[in-house]
Amino acid sequence: MLASQLDNIERDKHETERRATLAERKRVNALDATLDELNELTDLLVKATLLAAGFHQHNRGNWRKRRGTRDEPN
Repeated sequence: MLASQLDNIERDKHETERRATLAERKRVNALDATLDELNELTDLLVKATLLAAGFHQHNRGNWRKRRGTRDEPN
């Protein structure tokens, strides 16, 4: 009888810990999703700003300032 009660207590403890872990994982995943969205929006803003400032991305790598044409003064 006592062993059965101890087993039940231990089982309840594990179930409570499991639920707490799942709730924490859900909370962290929601925060990660928000940060991912913020990161995407920030990347878009940076790209738009660089393009507007006359830069281009060379082979999807480094950003470089566009060279002026021969008609434009340096």
